[in-house]
Amino acid sequence: MKLLIVEDEELVLQILASVIRNAATEHGVEIEITEACELNGAIAAAPSADVILCDGHFPTRRAVIAFDQQPWLAVYAFARPGIDLGKKRYALMTGDESAAEAAERKGITVFRKPLDFPAVTAWLFVADGFALAA
Repeated sequence: MKLLIVEDEELVLQILASVIRNAATEHGVEIEITEACELNGAIAAAPSADVILCDGHFPTRRAVIAFDQQPWLAVYAFARPGIDLGKKRYALMTGDESAAEAAERKGITVFRKPLDFPAVTAWLFVADGFALAA
């Protein structure tokens, strides 16, 4: 499984990646994690990712972005064309309740910050999840 983690807080990114690598090993799932901390890197990596965990707010490094100035929506839009994003392919990680509500209205899984790491790994690796079905 190719996982993209978009997170600009280095400590959160490193802890999350470590927790996910350990869970993947426990579940016997081969995982390749790509990390992005800003919009351009996230957009470049999104089309090749099987699963995306995306922060709600992070640097854009672009003069203007569309998607109502919500960088997580831009990453969502650039995810692999043709995949069903509603089936464990994309999740938003945020402490911003308005972003969480907007994502939930679109049917996007939301993990509120501070992150519940066991909930994130369960989403990735439970028996009906994408990773074990792959």
